[in-house]
Amino acid sequence: MRPPLEILDLHVQALFKLDEFGRTVASNTLSFESAPRFYIGRAEGEVVALVRQDVPAPMAADMLELASSEPPHTSPRTPPRFAGNYYESLAEDGPIERNYFGPAYWLPPSVVVSPPEEARLLTEADGELLAPHFAWALADIQAGQPVFGVIRDGAVVAQCSCSRRTKRVVEAGIEVVEAYRGAGFAKDCTRAWVREMRERDLIPLWSTTWENEASQAIAARLGFEMYGTDWHLA
Repeated sequence: MRPPLEILDLHVQALFKLDEFGRTVASNTLSFESAPRFYIGRAEGEVVALVRQDVPAPMAADMLELASSEPPHTSPRTPPRFAGNYYESLAEDGPIERNYFGPAYWLPPSVVVSPPEEARLLTEADGELLAPHFAWALADIQAGQPVFGVIRDGAVVAQCSCSRRTKRVVEAGIEVVEAYRGAGFAKDCTRAWVREMRERDLIPLWSTTWENEASQAIAARLGFEMYGTDWHLA
C-alpha cells in the first residue's frame, strides 16, 4: 500500500518546530532539544530541506537553493547528491558534531497488529518500577503521554512511547535494557503502543539510522514500510 502523498511533510512536522520563516527552532520533543543545523528528507517524488534559524541567512539561502536540485528518494542508502557541499558550507560556520542518515517508515492501516503478550500501559503508580531504568518516562506519563512497558525482576525493562507527535502522526520511541534484549520485548511494547495510537486515529511512524539494524528488523517484523530517508548535519 502506498503511503499518503504528504507523509514526508507529516513526518517533518513531527520532527521539528519551525519559526515563521520556515527555519527549524528545536526538535519536537518534550525536552525541545536543539534541531540539526541542516536537514534533508527524501521520499518518492519529494524532497524537503530545512535549515536551523541560527545558520547565517546567506549560507542558508545557498544551501536551500542547492537542495532544490536534489533528486528525490531513489536508492535508499545513497546520501543526498550534494552532501559534500552541505558539509563544507556548514563547516565554515562551525564544526560538524553529528551526521545522521537512516530510513523512515510508516505503518499502513491494512497491517494487522496482534495484541501484546505482556506489555501494558504504565501509569503514575508505576513510578517505582520505572525508577531503575526509565525514570524519565514518569514525566511523559504525567504529561499525558502513553507509555507501554514490560516488567521483569521488579522493574520496567522495555518501553515504547511517543518520541514525537502531531495531530495526525506519532513516532515510536523504543528502548530495552541491554540485559533483556533479544527476548521480543521491544516488539511486544510496540504492538501495544501501535494499537493505542490507532485507537486515537494517529498514523504510527518509525525512523532510525542505517547503523541500527536491530531497530530496522523490529520495524520490518511489525509491518512498517519504508517510504523515505532522513539525512542531517548537526
